[in-house]
Order: sequence, then structure tokens, then C-alpha cells
Amino acid sequence: MKKIITITFLIIFFNTFSQNISFIDTLLLKFNQYKTKLVQEKIYLTTDRPNYIAGESIWFNIFLTNYGDNKLLNFSKIAYIELIDGQQNVMLQTKIKLENGFGKGKFILPNNINSGNYTIRAYTHWMKNFDNKFYFQKEIEIFNTFKNSGNITLKDSTSLSLDLCSEHTADSIKIYFKIYKNKKPYYTNGFLTNYNNDTIVRFKSNNHGLGYFYLKSNQDYSKYIISVINQKTIKPYSFINQINYNNLISITTLDSINLKLNTKNDKKSGKKYLFCHSKNNILLLKTIQQDEEFISIHCPISTVKNNVIHISLLNENKELISQKSCFIKSNNTSNIEIKSNKIEYNKREKVILKIKNNSKIESVQSISVFAIDSLNKNYLQNSIKESSILSDFPELCLTPNMTVEDINTGLNFEKWSKFSWNEILNKLSYNIKYLPEYATPVLSAIVKDSATGRLAENVECFLSFPSKSPKIYLSKSNSDGIVFFEINNIEGIQDAVLQTYSPSGRKYFIEPQSPFSEDLPHKTIITDFVKTTDGHSLKTRMIDMQINSIFTNPKNYPISDADSLMFFGKPDELHKLDDYTRFKTLKEVITEFVPGMAVKKRKGKQYFTILDRKNKGMSADRPLVMLDGVPIFEADSLLNFNPLKIKSLQLITNKFYFGSSVFGGIANFKTYDGDLGGFQVQKNWTVFDYDGFQPTVDFYSPDYSSDSDFKSRKPDFRNLLYWNPSIKLKNNQEQNITFFTSDKVSKYKIVLQGLDMDGNIVYETSQLEVK
Repeated sequence: MKKIITITFLIIFFNTFSQNISFIDTLLLKFNQYKTKLVQEKIYLTTDRPNYIAGESIWFNIFLTNYGDNKLLNFSKIAYIELIDGQQNVMLQTKIKLENGFGKGKFILPNNINSGNYTIRAYTHWMKNFDNKFYFQKEIEIFNTFKNSGNITLKDSTSLSLDLCSEHTADSIKIYFKIYKNKKPYYTNGFLTNYNNDTIVRFKSNNHGLGYFYLKSNQDYSKYIISVINQKTIKPYSFINQINYNNLISITTLDSINLKLNTKNDKKSGKKYLFCHSKNNILLLKTIQQDEEFISIHCPISTVKNNVIHISLLNENKELISQKSCFIKSNNTSNIEIKSNKIEYNKREKVILKIKNNSKIESVQSISVFAIDSLNKNYLQNSIKESSILSDFPELCLTPNMTVEDINTGLNFEKWSKFSWNEILNKLSYNIKYLPEYATPVLSAIVKDSATGRLAENVECFLSFPSKSPKIYLSKSNSDGIVFFEINNIEGIQDAVLQTYSPSGRKYFIEPQSPFSEDLPHKTIITDFVKTTDGHSLKTRMIDMQINSIFTNPKNYPISDADSLMFFGKPDELHKLDDYTRFKTLKEVITEFVPGMAVKKRKGKQYFTILDRKNKGMSADRPLVMLDGVPIFEADSLLNFNPLKIKSLQLITNKFYFGSSVFGGIANFKTYDGDLGGFQVQKNWTVFDYDGFQPTVDFYSPDYSSDSDFKSRKPDFRNLLYWNPSIKLKNNQEQNITFFTSDKVSKYKIVLQGLDMDGNIVYETSQLEVK
């Protein structure tokens, strides 16, 4: 089992009811303790376009925010991004470095990817401690003219579901309904009949599968039947079994929230406690003294900027007796203006976008300019606005053109589970398995005894990245057989070697664990993938992609130069073997030319020893001997290695403290290419590809300001003219962004979206045309 790290809350009151403190004070105290001690992260991710062609790049940026105030959060430093297909297969994965809550990257879509709908998922290591349904998820479309759709087509036409819930007033009952077919919104008709088969009410769902109707209160509906038309068949449901009568809260929203509490259906009398909050920010905390059937309460929402409000009603026994949530349309305006210097442009003409921030608050935005065609003209998800709701209700089905009323109808059927009141009021500790990555990625590995297969504790483990400038890490396994390494400055895919060391000679097996979540996405793709009937647009996009891949796009990621200084700093001795007469064996080289090192023999086995200059003798402690940064514990295997492949030797000729271990010096043999020079893989090695941070790559946009470039015959059919993931807009200032149009004649959409420093969502669009 993985080690469980326990975060224990400070218990201030052992029995709140036995002391001079009210329950409402306890409620406030516990709530504030919970949100302070257990940081909740939220991710927004924006992409450059809503859909893609196989072979194109998906450019994205990431905002990591605090769930409570929606402000950028400098907590985790690594985000994990995945592309998942309709069958929940992970197609692509990458790690993105976060700085001050912000990161950026890209996926290059393979040419053989299936057509279909895909999910982009994003999360942090810390977020893996909580339900994976709170990871960021966004749907995108991918088209491939050479491959069929890879999505599963559901053929079960009878998979129809009906959900009902109610709101009660003094003289009526409002019945909300949700009708889904194959787990997706379904537009259809229905009716309610009594025990005499008389039709009491008819209803119709909208395009989002939602709706409501009214019934009179104080009537017995136990034998009524509700029916839904599924194509030409009628599917009946027991009305009384479907409806939920336990909702004691009804809501009307205008400029404020008016709550009506229906205590008639609450069998327990006594005090009740109303708690209203938005993203952990308390709006209203009130004691309800009356035992009246209907109580009206006003809840101001002028300070709410995060759209979703949660209302809880608890009794004196710390029991949640009713809960409801509502969505309000934000009154916040972005105060961002986008203006282009022209409306219409020629090919390869310079575009100047003037972006003005009329707000007093700075903001960080992404901006994309992409061609509008039949594949995307009616489809553009505002992922940040959607994510604001989905961060509370990840199961909610958000479909295009949903109104505020539609969203609130849908929220009646969603359980808000960011926390539970029982957990807040009664739980004293929380089990945390995944530490936050405050600075660098954490690689974990499982260590097992090779003979018994049991998890092994306190085993010395090494992680090495062989290269011309190698990196090495040392750690010990914990009581659960898990070893952790914090890895610095590794970009792209690099060879890695894991191994254990046991002075007793006991054999161990070590296996790296993936840092990516093992949980499948919390929900399947909602939108049906529709094959486009516009073959011309699809063919044009595919041809544009192929031309751009040949003439325009950069081919490779630039890999940053690694730190050339080893972890032990400047060596005491540096021996370049080409400066000496070459011998046939490495032992001869060491004996003749390396005064600070010797080869000795004990019980038929050779071993290395290094001079301890401080004590003026050979060290009695074992040295750390490496080849290109990989520890070598069997001296014979290195002494049998071809010395002509070794370029140099670095020596530390004093005791060296590395982690909790002490070494009698260090010897690092370096090959010419830093790739171990064909050295044979040892039995205790686990060799694997380590995928580090995605190297930073800037979006490429050609410059046609010179006459020669403008007249170049090199084709340019970019349908994405511009992408910038991190435009920082200062308060009350204007900023100019310039780029050039391509040879593609089209209308182009300009989309700017992001967050300001106060946590408000910013979203603005504009348009230009190339003729």
C-alpha cells in the first residue's frame, strides 16, 4: 500500500454542545478549518480551436486557480494533460511546467488518429487525492479523411431514462424532469395520467432534455403514472417512485436570491441552520427559529462572481436535511475591447489588433485567430465559462445555447459533492496519498524483495539519467516499499536507470510508477460525433495541414542545454584519458595514471577504493563509482569494459555525503557520447524512458514585412493565423498585437479568453476577413 500521510485538524472543541458555543459558531469554525487546511485546486484549459485535422497541433494553455476565490494559485508546479478517445483510451500524455499558476504546451496529433470526439483532461498530482470527476475535461473534435470514426455508436434505442424532482410552495408543486436517451439529452413528449387513466398534464422536453410542469399540492399522486414517448413506443414510469419529495428549498432569482423553506415535509421540529456559500465563500449563515410551513429568506448575491451558489439546510443533530444549488448569470463584464486596424485584408497583409483593458485589474489571456469553415462555424465552446460550472458539477451535461433557466433545471438533478457536511463536522483527519509537487515532478517507484515478492523497506535506491551532463538521485524506500525522487530540469524524453543497492547482497526489484492518473474519465463523451457532409471543407483543411507540415511548421522541439556541473560540483581530479598512453584494460589505466584511486581484491572479487586526502590514506568507506552518472556496484563489470570508450574520469577524493548516505569519495567515468558506450545492462537495473517537462515551443507565424518574403512562392495556407497563450493586459492600458495573414481566403474568428487577477472570467470575440 502507498504510504498515507495524515493531515490532522486542530481540535479546538471536543464537544461543542456541552460548552458555551452555538452550533452556528461551530459550523462556521469547521467550515473555515476545512477550506484552510485542505487546499482545493481548479484547472482551466483553453485551446486554440474547437476542432482539428489529424496531423495538426492542439495548442493549449493552463490556468491553475484556487477553488475558493478563482485566483491564480502558486501551489502545484506541474500539470498533467491527456488526450482521451471515445473508448477512454489515453492517446497522448504530457507534463507542463507551471509558473505562478500558469502553463502552456501543445499536442501534435498523429496522422493515424481516428476521426471522432475526444476529451482533453488536465489535473495536478495533488488533485489525484480527490475525486477524478473534478479534473478539468473538455471535448474536441478530430477529423481524419483517411480513417473512419473510432467512436462507439450506441444502437440501443430503448435506453431511455427519466428523472424527476420537485419544489413545493403553499399551493402548488413544481415538477422538474430530465429525459435522457443513451445518457444524452432527448427531445420528446410525455404525459401524466391518474388511476382512471385520465391525462392530468402534458409536457415536452427541450433540446437539452429538460423541462418542468406544475401540479396542485395536497393531493395523493401515489397511483399516478408518468409516461414518455420513445420514438413510437410509450414507456411508463411510476410517478411516486420517480419523484423526490425531500427538497425543502425553492429558489427564485432576480437581482438577489429569495429562498422559500418548506418545513412541512421535515418530520423533525426544532432549530434549523441555513448555510449559503459560493466557491467556499460564505454568503449567508442563519438560524431558523420558526416551525412555520413556509419561510421566505433573502440572500444577497451582489458579491458573487463565480456563478454557482450552494444552499444547505441542517438540523440540530448536525444532519443535512436539504441541499440545493443555483446558477446565476454573472454581472461582471470583461471590460476588454478587441479592434483590428481593418475589417478586410489581403493575403500576406499585416494585421494589427488593438486590445484595450478598460478595467482597473490586470489579466492574463489566451488569444487565437482561426479560419471559420463548416466544421466549426456553429461550434465554439467557451471552456472557461463552462469549467466554472463544471468545477462544481462535473456530471452536468452542458449543451450549446443553454439558458440560465436550463442550467438551473439541470442542477436539480446534480449532487454537489465537493465536500460533505458530515466530513466537515465530524471527520478529524484526511488521508493524503499524493504530495503536492511544490517545485519539481516527483517520480515514485515500488521496491520488492526478489526472493519473497514482498514490499521492501529502507532500501537504498538510485535514479540516474546517463548523458554528457548526467543527473543522479538517491533515496530510500519507505515502510510501504515506495521510494520517491524529486527530479529537476528534465525536458523531453530521456533514458533513465533505476537500481537498488544492498551491502548484504540481497536482491531487489524496482519498478517506476506512472505519475498520470490511473482513473478513467468520470464521464463518457456527451456529444455525438457527426460526420461532416461538407467534403470540400474537410478536404481543404487536410490539404492545408499537409502543406503547412512541409513548408511552415517547425519539425522538432528545442531541447534546452542541461546543466554541465555534476551534483558533486567541481572534481578534485580530472583525468582525460586521451592525454595518456592507452592501455588494454581499465585496471592498468587506473594503476598507472590515477593516483587518487586503486583497484583491490577481497575474497576473489575486485573492488575500487579512493584516496581520502584529508586523512592521507585510502578510504575505508565504499566509494560511489559511476559510468556517465549511473552507479556501478560490481567492479568487475566496469573493469572488463573497453577503456577506449572512456573519455575522462572525475574524482572526489574526500568523504562525500549524499542524502543520508556517506561515500568514501566519488569516481565518475565518462564516455565520449554520454550514452554508456554500449555498457552491458546490469541485472539490478530497470531501464525506462522518462518523459520530463514538455519543452517550451513558441507558435510560429511568418513575417512578410520584407518584399522578398512577400513575393516568395513558398505556399502558406495556415488556417490558424495566430496563437498566444499568455497575453498580460495591464490595467487601463492598450496593447498592440501584430501578425500576417496567410494565402487562405476565409473569415477568421478572434477569441480572447482568460482570467483577471481578481478571479473574474474574461471572454471576448471579434472577426476579420481575408479576401
